Amino acid sequence: MRRSRSATIVRRRPSRPQFSLRARNDLLDEHCADLGRDAASLERAYFFGWAIEQPFVSAESLRDYIGRYGDAGTERFVFSFARQSPDGAALTRENWESFAGDVLASAVSV
Repeated sequence: MRRSRSATIVRRRPSRPQFSLRARNDLLDEHCADLGRDAASLERAYFFGWAIEQPFVSAESLRDYIGRYGDAGTERFVFSFARQSPDGAALTRENWESFAGDVLASAVSV
C-alpha cells in the first residue's frame, strides 16, 4: 500500500462493511511495520454521506453505526449532507437538526 509510506490520514468510504474495514486496517498496520513506520501515526478516517445500513433512521441506529466503525479502528468520521433521504441512508439537514447533531456531539472525545 503506497499510503503507508507517507500518508497522515487514511480514509474509507461506505461501500465496505466494518468487518472489511478492520481487515484493511490490519493490512495497513502490517505494511507500516514492513516499512518501519508507526501505524499509530496514521489517523483512520471514514467518509460517508450515505450508507447501505441506514444509520440516520434514528439516534440509536447512528450510535450503533459509529460504535461499530469506531471498534473497527475509525478515529474520525467525515459526513456530507444529502438533500433528502426517505430511507434514512443519508445525513440530511432534517435528521441533523432532529437527532444526529446531538448524537455526534456526544460521540466526540476531547
